[in-house]
Amino acid sequence: MQTYSISKEDTTLIKGLAIFCIVMHNFFHWMPPSPGENEFLFDERLIQNFFSLLTSKPSEIINILFSYLGHYGVQIFIFISGVGLTYSMKKNERSWGNFMGYRLKKLYPLLLTGIIVFFISTILTTKSLVTKLEWHELTYKMLFLHTLLPNSGLKVVGPWWFFGLIMQLYLLFSFLYKFIEKYNWRALIALCIISYGCFFISHTYFHELRDISLMQNAPGHLPEFCFGIWFAQNRDKKIPILWLFISIALFVLGNFFQVCFPFTFISVTIIFLFAYPYLKKLICWKQNYLQSFFLFLGNLSMIIFVVHTIFRPPFIDTFSSYHNAGISLLAGVLFFVTIIGIALTSKKIYDNLSFLFNKITFKKQSRFLENTILLFVVIFFCYIMFYYMMVKFSNHKEIIEPQYSFQQNFVTEKEAYTSIAKYTITDKPYKTCTDIEFDYVNETDNKPILVFSIPGRVWQKYFLEKGVKNQDGSYHYTIHYRYIRPFIQWGNSLELSIYLWNYNHSVGEIKNTSVTVYNEK
Repeated sequence: MQTYSISKEDTTLIKGLAIFCIVMHNFFHWMPPSPGENEFLFDERLIQNFFSLLTSKPSEIINILFSYLGHYGVQIFIFISGVGLTYSMKKNERSWGNFMGYRLKKLYPLLLTGIIVFFISTILTTKSLVTKLEWHELTYKMLFLHTLLPNSGLKVVGPWWFFGLIMQLYLLFSFLYKFIEKYNWRALIALCIISYGCFFISHTYFHELRDISLMQNAPGHLPEFCFGIWFAQNRDKKIPILWLFISIALFVLGNFFQVCFPFTFISVTIIFLFAYPYLKKLICWKQNYLQSFFLFLGNLSMIIFVVHTIFRPPFIDTFSSYHNAGISLLAGVLFFVTIIGIALTSKKIYDNLSFLFNKITFKKQSRFLENTILLFVVIFFCYIMFYYMMVKFSNHKEIIEPQYSFQQNFVTEKEAYTSIAKYTITDKPYKTCTDIEFDYVNETDNKPILVFSIPGRVWQKYFLEKGVKNQDGSYHYTIHYRYIRPFIQWGNSLELSIYLWNYNHSVGEIKNTSVTVYNEK
């Protein structure tokens, strides 16, 4: 296969396809039945869930396919970003400082649009302002630090983890561009080795730090981004058909074996690259309605991206209890149409913010300023690595007694929350661990969510989907939760609460509950 040039129209069309997959995934993976997805972490049971649901509930095929595979649209965005940035750099080469200033003028109006829409939505739905925890998390996102902080990447608005990733890739782009330009495919291979080496070292030696997801940060997605840079710099090269077969094999193996899991993302990108000419012919066949639709989505893609999950909860609450394929599909269509309308309205906010940010002009930066910024970035990342090493090699210490005994046996009814336990943590540990085991009995598919909460800092939820079935028909759950202390922590104590959130009004019985909480300092 000879590499083909991706035109501006192709870029828009590809963005439209990618955002369609992402929005459908982020909706349907909350609608039952959902097999889950291997996106940030790997679980070999999910591929079993995927095939089991396809055979037992074939009418739910759209739900199941988008739930399990739709998140790969993000890889297409990362690839096309590498392509677009390279084309732009070839046309108008910028210094590192000018490049970063220009990208920030693009990113901040988008992120601020999402935050404004989130504020408006919160006020309209809850009749109150955002919480202290949400303020903290939005601040982290404005600083693009959220993917580097434990359990922060997906807080408030889940898809916004992408902003932390793309900022890191922007910081690296100038170096990556010159490195690949000089060494071509050898640089691409070296960068892929670095990326996969980071993954395997992290998984092998720093497994307990999985609360900071490598797949939400630059090392986890360097291959797709660098492949986009390489692709844009080598339009006249041929991509061997062997790459396609290797990519298919790695993608299949990566869904069954953890050792191959990190290769699935670049594999999907290469498979898409081979498939795109045929997809384009299919979309543009005869009438241009599909082409116009996806071009429209592509032009609106980033606005859709920042607002779509903000308005998801009412649709999930309304339609998730029907357990009907037709109703689920109808809910998905209504959700998508609603999001398009909200995105068109939000675009006016974005356009006004972009106008204001474009008034900011950057004079030619001095090398001293650029070197100072680079030095600050290096020092900051060294500090992060030092902090994580402290967490890695911290010592075990038992926690103080709980404020009140946890409930060993109780029934969850239709109230919103059922408390299990509450603890006070007083000695500022680097890491607090919680082990909880219990059996759950419920005659329906509706299950509550287990929540770990530290006011103003943490609201971590676990869906009770994958339990071990007992002989009496109940399901046994074993959950391990880690809270890693932020870089700066105010106050002398923390209140850790563990409870069940009956968001779907589930009725069930919890038995044989065991809770162990301990610190590591």
